[in-house]
Amino acid sequence: MDMWVLTAWDVGGELCNEIMSILFDEDLVMPKVAELFGEDVGIYLVRVEVWNREEGTWDASYCNAKEFHREDVVG
Repeated sequence: MDMWVLTAWDVGGELCNEIMSILFDEDLVMPKVAELFGEDVGIYLVRVEVWNREEGTWDASYCNAKEFHREDVVG
């Protein structure tokens, strides 16, 4: 089962790789990224890490990540 961990950075320095959301459905990732940018105009970067967790365990392994910049998502 994959997990998507969304972290954010803001211009004021209050958010520095702060976990904002953990999702279990890939279809929810981009709407959540857009929502985070809409909720806080200070957020300039949202990083989405994909982690794979084997069914029935608590162990997860890092797969990859993608970074979204405000100007690319909301203009």
